[in-house]
Amino acid sequence: MRTVTRAIAGVAVLAAAALIAPAAASATTASSTASAASVTATKAADPWSLFKITSLSYTKKAKPGGYVTYAFKVTNTGPYKADIFELGGVLPKDADLKKRIGYSTDNRNMRCYIDGRQFFCPNVSILEVGDTAYMTLRFQLKKTAKGTQAGKVGAWVYDIPAGAEDLDRARLREQNLKGWEMMRPVKTSVVKKK
Repeated sequence: MRTVTRAIAGVAVLAAAALIAPAAASATTASSTASAASVTATKAADPWSLFKITSLSYTKKAKPGGYVTYAFKVTNTGPYKADIFELGGVLPKDADLKKRIGYSTDNRNMRCYIDGRQFFCPNVSILEVGDTAYMTLRFQLKKTAKGTQAGKVGAWVYDIPAGAEDLDRARLREQNLKGWEMMRPVKTSVVKKK
């Protein structure tokens, strides 16, 4: 597990700038459109790469101040390879952001960041159609946490126009990229200490 830094990488700025009016695509909604018979059947407003969240497991109950773990896989169901995407999610409102947040991924070069309650890990390699990436995220709740703590896990996916693959992050921000949030909700019930 590595410690999450508070620094915002250039891709974090890309994420904020690129996620212009994201479609509210859940994993089930997104994956159902992936079954189109051909690429031409995909609407112009659909993402070029649809991600399906699989093998999701998470802490269902935790005590105030206790630890919560999210573990999940995402699969690129196509129709195209994913050049720019970020694994991660949104932490619940009572996640203790002052404490260490641990994570692991299947790519040891991937570095993760936090911005507010958004936790994201920009990709460092292309995810071909049918390929899978995984992530495990562990954090602590505040000692004052109560009720149901709702978060989201999955991926943010961006469409990169042909010919723009080699542009640096600053140039990509100027392109008004389309971005989609492909997440699944996770809920942890906070139980009283005995």
